[in-house]
Amino acid sequence: IYEPDEILLNQILELCKEKNALYTITDTNRKIPISTVVDTLFKIIENNLAITKSDIRSKNRKRGLADARKLFSFFLRFSVIEIPLKFIAHKVGYKDHTSVIYNLSKVKGLHKTDVNFKAHYTIIQNELLKEGIINHELIL
Repeated sequence: IYEPDEILLNQILELCKEKNALYTITDTNRKIPISTVVDTLFKIIENNLAITKSDIRSKNRKRGLADARKLFSFFLRFSVIEIPLKFIAHKVGYKDHTSVIYNLSKVKGLHKTDVNFKAHYTIIQNELLKEGIINHELIL
């Protein structure tokens, strides 16, 4: 697992705090800390896709694990205000932000062509709606 420089990661988190980006805002203007969003996403994926946090962070390139990483990255990116791609890369175990960009670009195509991916996407989205992390369906 790639571990970024601790000083760099702290600088990213400080920048997020300055921009008030370490939370998501629900329709009732309730602020949810990013740590809660991350933990909830990992829990939803583990409960519904039977993929653990360590599996997501592993370097394993099996299709199911790669798809779980894509979904985790996508929902984290679009449920948290101005979250840095480098932060997502750190949470998923990618080397840098370019892997996040690449995988985010693949979500729409997989959603259209892969029935299993679409089912997993819908399950995660519905769970996030139920948990109050997002307040509307994300449109691809």
